[in-house]
Amino acid sequence: MWYSTWYRAVGEMLVIVNRAMTALDRLLVLLTALTILLLVLWIAWQPKGSRAVVLLDNQIVRHLSLAEDSLTELVGHLGMVKIQVTEGRIRLLEYDSPRMIGSKTGWIQNRGAVLACIPCGILIRIDGAAENKADDMQWDGVAR
Repeated sequence: MWYSTWYRAVGEMLVIVNRAMTALDRLLVLLTALTILLLVLWIAWQPKGSRAVVLLDNQIVRHLSLAEDSLTELVGHLGMVKIQVTEGRIRLLEYDSPRMIGSKTGWIQNRGAVLACIPCGILIRIDGAAENKADDMQWDGVAR
C-alpha cells in the first residue's frame, strides 16, 4: 500500500532528525512550542469587548454597541462601507476596495482588536469596559 511506504519514509526521516538533534536543540524546540501555546491561550482568553469605535481618517465617527445586532453604513473614501454587528462580534461586510483585506479579516470581538480598510480610510477598534477609571486614561507623559 502507498501509505505504508509513506509511513516508513516519515519514520526514517524522524530517526535521522532525532540523531542530529542535541539536547539543546530539543530544549529549543520545547521552549518554542511552549511559547506558541502560551501565546495562543493568551489571545483566546482576551476579554470580550463591549463597544466598537469607528474611525474615518483617524477621527471618531461612530460608537457601536456590540450588545445589539446592527447593520451600519458609512461613507468612506471609496464609497459606502457596511459594518455588521452580530452576537458581540463586528466585521466589515461590504465595500468597494481593491483587495478586500478588511472583509477577509473576518469577525473581531476581543478588546484591543483592530479591523482596517486603508483605501476606505476606515478603522474599527474594539474597546471594553475598564475595571476602573485609571484603565481608561492614556498618558503621554508625567511632568513635575
